[in-house]
Amino acid sequence: MEDMGYRRGRVSRFAKMEFPTYDGKGNPVERLQRCEEFFEEQQTLTEAWVRQATFSLQVRASGWYHNLQRMKTFLNWFEFSEECKIRFGPPMSMNPLGELTRLRQTGTVEDYCEGFEFLLGRTMGVTLEQSIWHFCAVLTNDIRYEVEFARPTTLYYAMNLARQIEFKLAEEG
Repeated sequence: MEDMGYRRGRVSRFAKMEFPTYDGKGNPVERLQRCEEFFEEQQTLTEAWVRQATFSLQVRASGWYHNLQRMKTFLNWFEFSEECKIRFGPPMSMNPLGELTRLRQTGTVEDYCEGFEFLLGRTMGVTLEQSIWHFCAVLTNDIRYEVEFARPTTLYYAMNLARQIEFKLAEEG
């Protein structure tokens, strides 16, 4: 097992992992999350996160970072992440919590889940319990009642229940 880069069921620090590249297209939040997972798995010092993440920037993302670096000589990971989201993400409001509270299920549960997760990822300070109950509160009534009655203990359990109930209702006609 040692030969494969594993130690006691855990990938060793030196196991080969692909670092996510980014060219400025696509969702920057996903890329930033993958970077964080990489850094945590490789036990990278937090102070080195920005420097390592910028090595893999390509095309317009690389140009953006060089300009940003001229304007701000030192950025911590939080600042870098926020600048990246502002530049390459969809337009952000000054009140992401407000956006989250205005979100409603108007289409499928899956569409609502995607929008909810995206906005939740941009919102700071929302507890697990708050995220579960806010998610439930704006589901369509026929789905909401059943999900709330089940008293889900995680957001993803609530999402799964909502999808199951939507499926069941569609089968019933």
